Amino acid sequence: MNKPDAIRQPLGITVATFAAIMALVMVRSITVPYPAETALTADMPLGALIDSLFHNTVVANAAGAALALLNAILLSGIIVRYSVSPVRTYLPITLYAMTAFGLCVPFGSVSAMLATLLLLVSTNRMIDSFKRSYQFGNVFKSAFFVGMIPMLYAPATLLLPIIPITLVLYRRTLRETITALTGAVLPTIICSVFWWMAGRPWSHICTCLWEGMTTSTLPSLATFAADAPLGLKIYSALCALLTIASIATIIARITTIRTRAKKIYLHFIWLAALCAAMLMLPGSDIAAIAITAVPLSALISAFFTNYRGWLSFAVYLVMLSALTVINLLPLL
Repeated sequence: MNKPDAIRQPLGITVATFAAIMALVMVRSITVPYPAETALTADMPLGALIDSLFHNTVVANAAGAALALLNAILLSGIIVRYSVSPVRTYLPITLYAMTAFGLCVPFGSVSAMLATLLLLVSTNRMIDSFKRSYQFGNVFKSAFFVGMIPMLYAPATLLLPIIPITLVLYRRTLRETITALTGAVLPTIICSVFWWMAGRPWSHICTCLWEGMTTSTLPSLATFAADAPLGLKIYSALCALLTIASIATIIARITTIRTRAKKIYLHFIWLAALCAAMLMLPGSDIAAIAITAVPLSALISAFFTNYRGWLSFAVYLVMLSALTVINLLPLL
């Protein structure tokens, strides 16, 4: 008899599970939304401009769901394309839905989902730069996309250190570093010029970044966490424990992991650390959870890869059951 294996699920079952999770959380968020979901607004001018194009709730939810699927596919594509896992798996698709939307649904701000997409595209470009030849194009695009994220969501400014970290991690040269730093500051310069031409002060973007990071939103992420039902707190604790267990597993087996996969795991560990710092900012709201889900789902997949069989399958079922319960109970 074959042992149950969460990591070896066929693509069809994985996509069906993703669709079921998204349907459940969207029905809950539309029928019984949390205050943090209804009050979600962009804190940057560009983000507000994008969100104004999706003022209709149905259109915003449709766009958010489409971006969620695209983000999940891109994340799984990174894991599969670069052989991060020793086993070909599509589990990150489901894990992304669990970590990004199990607690809340940030579809009220399409720009928040676009910020997650930019992070994934940037990550893919930087990983692709791990080659012997010069990779000016890849490092420029990666840094540019990271630099764009704070233009949509101010607390994501804390993710900018991932640029020098990954440049060192993937052994890029000084000239490539200068190219990357140029790409990182370019979005801020472009947005500053644009809003200056629109009549705003030259420092308008920098002021918005500072206020977006330091000014508490209503309701803030801290308020959402404090007022969350017990089930949400237990589920978030489970995700945190799985992340810690996954990081410990990766570190314990780091010498047996192939070079590229090792660097990608370290990339995601650093990214998770920066996301943890972002979550602690006064200006963070539930949009930060969707961004943090990128490194978390990639790292948690390592737990299921290394502990296959009944243990990992039981943990997987517990996560699915907990997600179902905490989103189904408000509907009853």
